[in-house]
Amino acid sequence: MLKIALLVENETLAAWQLRIVELIQESSYAKISAIIVNNSAATKQSALQKASEHRGKLVWKAHEALDHLLLKPARNPFARKPMPDYLSQVKRVHVTPRLTKHCDYLLDEDVATIKALDLDVALRFGFRIIKGEFLNIAKHGIWSYHHADNRTNRGTPPGYWEVVNKENLTGVTLQILQPELDGGLVIYKSWSATHKVSISRNKATIYWKAVRFIPRKLKQLHEQGADAFFEAHREKQPEVYDRELFLVPSNFVALRKLLGHLAFLAKDALQRFWYQNQWVLIYSFNKELQINPRKFKQITPPKNAFWADPFACSHHGRYYIFFEEYPYKTKLGRLAAIEIDKKGNQLAYHDIMDQSYHLSYPCLLQHEEGLFMIPETGENKTIDLYKCTDFPATWEHQTTLMKDVVAIDTTLFFHDDVWWMFTTMQEEKGASKNEELFLFYADRFDSQDWQAHPQNPIVSDVRHGRMAGRIQQWKGKIMRMAQDGEKGYGGAIGMYEITQLSKTAYAESKRDTIEANWGNGMFRTHTLDANEDFIVMDALRKIPRWF
Repeated sequence: MLKIALLVENETLAAWQLRIVELIQESSYAKISAIIVNNSAATKQSALQKASEHRGKLVWKAHEALDHLLLKPARNPFARKPMPDYLSQVKRVHVTPRLTKHCDYLLDEDVATIKALDLDVALRFGFRIIKGEFLNIAKHGIWSYHHADNRTNRGTPPGYWEVVNKENLTGVTLQILQPELDGGLVIYKSWSATHKVSISRNKATIYWKAVRFIPRKLKQLHEQGADAFFEAHREKQPEVYDRELFLVPSNFVALRKLLGHLAFLAKDALQRFWYQNQWVLIYSFNKELQINPRKFKQITPPKNAFWADPFACSHHGRYYIFFEEYPYKTKLGRLAAIEIDKKGNQLAYHDIMDQSYHLSYPCLLQHEEGLFMIPETGENKTIDLYKCTDFPATWEHQTTLMKDVVAIDTTLFFHDDVWWMFTTMQEEKGASKNEELFLFYADRFDSQDWQAHPQNPIVSDVRHGRMAGRIQQWKGKIMRMAQDGEKGYGGAIGMYEITQLSKTAYAESKRDTIEANWGNGMFRTHTLDANEDFIVMDALRKIPRWF
C-alpha cells in the first residue's frame, strides 16, 4: 500500500479534507502513515493580527461573508472538524519551517526525519508556498490542489473571480509541486459550470467534486506503477499561462466587482419575475439524418408545464415522442408520450409513468425481447429497467441495474458483443450532477453486475460530461450526443465520435456543436435523438409569466 503523509496546520481538518482522508483509509491501495504539523508562528495569528493584515481587503471579505450567509451551500466544505480517532496513532512530525515573505523551507534535520519514513506521497492540506528540499520529502512528490483552471487563473481566492468576472467555467487542478512556481506537473483537471449567482455555492461545487481526484490518482499510481503513471502524464503538452495573476482584490476593486455582481443579480431577478423558461419539443422527418433545427416543426406544451428529454420511436408505421413532462405546480418530473403523423398532426397524448420521485430522460432500448426503457431515477438512487407490455402506455419494472447511486441520464449501447452503460454520476453530495461521465460494461443489457471501466470517469468536464440522447451510428461512425453546459444548463449539444471503445480504453473526438441559435426565441437545447428517419430535439424559450 502507498504510504501517505498529510501536511497540516493543526489537529483539525476542513470537511473536504476529512472526506479525502476517509476515502484513503477505506481503500485497499493507500494508508495515512504520517502527519506533518506546521508549528510556524505564521499559522497562529490572533484574530486582531488577521484583521490588521486584511484591512485592505475588507470589502472582499464582507462580500464573501454576506454571500455565504444568504446563499450558503447545503454542504459546507470548509467546516473545521477534529481529526478522527483512527488517526490518533499515526506518527506526528512537528516542524517549524524557515519563512520568507511567501514561502516555507524545511530545516535539514526535519527533511531527514521525514525522508526516513519512506513516504510515497504527501498531501498539502496546509503550509504556504513550499520550496527547497521540502519538495522532496516523498518519493512521488507533494500533491496539491489549485481550485481553479491553472491555465487561466493561478491566483486566489478560489471560486471568486470566475463569478464576479462572469466566466462560464470554473476549473480545478491537481498537481505535483515542483520548484518552478505554478509549474507543477498536472495530473488531473476538471471543469464545472460557474455558479453565476453565488460565490459560496461555486466554491462548494468544485471542492466537493475535487475530493475524489486524489483517491482516483493514488489508485492509478498503485495499479500502474510509478514509471507508467508519470510517463503518461508527462506526455501531455505543456500549458501556457498568459493571463494576469489573480490575487485577493483591493477594497476598490472588490467594491466595483460587488456592485457589478449586484446589478447582475437584480437584472436576473427581474427577468425571472416577468418571464419563465419553458422547454418545448421540435422534430423532423429526414432519411439522411441531416440536422437543421431551423426546419424542424415545434410541439408546444401547455403553459403550466414543460416538455423535454425527447426520444423518438416508430411503431407500426406511426411516430411517437417519449419525453419528460414537468408541471410547474408539482415540480416533479413524470413521463409521457405523444403520437404524431408526418404532417405534424398530434394524434394522441399518453401518460406513461408517474412516481413519488423525479423522472426524466426516458431512454428507449429496442431489443429482440421487446421495447425497454431506462428512465432517469437519480432521486431514487437507482438505475431501473422497464419493459413495455402494452404499447405505448404500459411499462413494467424488470430489474434494477444499479442501486445506491446518483446516476443521471443513463444510456445503453451494444458494441462488439458487449453492452456498454454511459451514465453521469454524482459521487459526492454537493458536487454537480452534470460533469462526470462513467462507463460500465456487461454481457447482458439487463445485468445486475456491471463492471466499471478502468478510465472512470471517462469525462470530467461540464462541456461533455452528460448524455444528450442515444448513441447513434451515422455514416459508419459511432456518435455520442453530449450536453454542453459551459454557458449554463442546456447551453448546446456536442457531437462526439467514439474512436476507441474497449474494456481497457476509451477515446472520443468532438465533431460538431449544435447551438440553439436558430431563432423563434429558442436559446437552449440539451437532447437529440433519432429513430430511422425521425429526429427529435428539445429547445428552451422564454414565455411571459403573467399573461
